[in-house]
Amino acid sequence: MRLILLSLTLIMYACTASSPAEDPPDAPVVEEVEDPSEPEDSSSEDSAVEEQTPSPITWTDCGGMLGDHPCNFIYRDQTDTEWNLYDHYGSIIILDFSAMWCGPCQSAANNIASHMASYGAQDVIWVTVLLQDESRNRDVNLADVQSWASTFGIPADSPVLQGDYDVVDTTAVDGIPVVSWPTIVVIDREMVIYQGVNGWSQAMIEGWVDELLALD
Repeated sequence: MRLILLSLTLIMYACTASSPAEDPPDAPVVEEVEDPSEPEDSSSEDSAVEEQTPSPITWTDCGGMLGDHPCNFIYRDQTDTEWNLYDHYGSIIILDFSAMWCGPCQSAANNIASHMASYGAQDVIWVTVLLQDESRNRDVNLADVQSWASTFGIPADSPVLQGDYDVVDTTAVDGIPVVSWPTIVVIDREMVIYQGVNGWSQAMIEGWVDELLALD
């Protein structure tokens, strides 16, 4: 039986989340399409190409448990461009749910540029989802994400997103269980939650990414 992400991880260097546990939002709406793991049989060349390039892609079931497909989201980044999680199927993705006022979140952000540089051309994406501004409000805007990216030298290919609490569910049934800052989730190339931690541990996160890269 799969266990909730929170129950499998230690609270590392973290800020206590003052409000994510309050008023869990409704489940994100996911477009109902066929499961990509069960493509239709087809002998045509066009169908074969489509099966090899499954984007755009979505799932009927999603959640925040280990082994789940994470629920999709589309937020605007520091370049004011929409960023769609499911468009990045096939990449290793580090999702960093942070609050601007949180010290450990700032420590994590300060390491993003060097962390990503260590992977060179390997297809790894660090995605920061800001859920609270410096005043602990939930109205993160473009100026906030641009300030965060500029302050910590985060390049445009590591998106900083204007997040929304629709992606959060502390039960992990319909979203990510953000119960402390930061909450970091590593997603594999099949868009499946591989590991996650409530708190900041660079060594732990690097270890998980290295495990996934070793499978390539």
